[in-house]
Amino acid sequence: MSKDVCPFLKKEGEEKYICEVLNTEVNPYINPCLHGYENCPFYQAKSSRIPEEIEEVREEEERRGEEEIEISEERVVEEHPTPERIIYPKPEITLKAEERLLLEDKVKDLTDEIMKLEGLWETYAREAERIISIWQNMKREYERRKMSLKEELKEWQNMLNELEIRLNLGMIEEEVYHHTREKIESEIRKIQEEIAKIEEIVSSIDESLSEHYRRVGQRMLKMDRERIKKSLEKLEKLYKEGKISKEIYAKLRKELEEAL
Repeated sequence: MSKDVCPFLKKEGEEKYICEVLNTEVNPYINPCLHGYENCPFYQAKSSRIPEEIEEVREEEERRGEEEIEISEERVVEEHPTPERIIYPKPEITLKAEERLLLEDKVKDLTDEIMKLEGLWETYAREAERIISIWQNMKREYERRKMSLKEELKEWQNMLNELEIRLNLGMIEEEVYHHTREKIESEIRKIQEEIAKIEEIVSSIDESLSEHYRRVGQRMLKMDRERIKKSLEKLEKLYKEGKISKEIYAKLRKELEEAL
């Protein structure tokens, strides 16, 4: 564009002219855009601001450059922190004196409760051992009674078999046979019922004591073994000293060894 034309005049299309100062369409033939534009107040105002705007632009660019450098340095520090820049978490504040004393009191109370629990456990264990020991003695009696009943049952069953043979051989009358058979079968039923009752009692009490035995069984087993060994030693001493007969010695020794 000619130097006589205002530098802020911009042509768009064939006939459209824009004043960049006003940012609007103007008629250059009416306004001093094509000649004498130096006297245009808009040109003068814009021209006087150009050095200031250039300086402002320069300062803005410098400021942005400094900010970008600072941001870049911060990113480097975040990605690769130096030992001097690492911030460790502060330790938690220690408990206050009254809080510490309160906790100590609670620990003491709990310790006392545990000691009471130990005492209760010892009391329970001794009582459980006592009851279990009573039952073990009773159970042995039941087992002996059961064995005796089985021997007796076997004898009655042999008598019944013999009765059948006598009838087949014609050694007894049928009337005597039926009468005798009823008596024998009645005794057999009584014995079988008593055996069944013993088995039911033993099973029921064993089940009732099973949980208690599980808790104190190992402790009892250790104590029982020690007690039985001492009893065997005493029995042996009594026999050697001649204070008991051979029959009593053998019987008691057998019982102790079975319990062991």
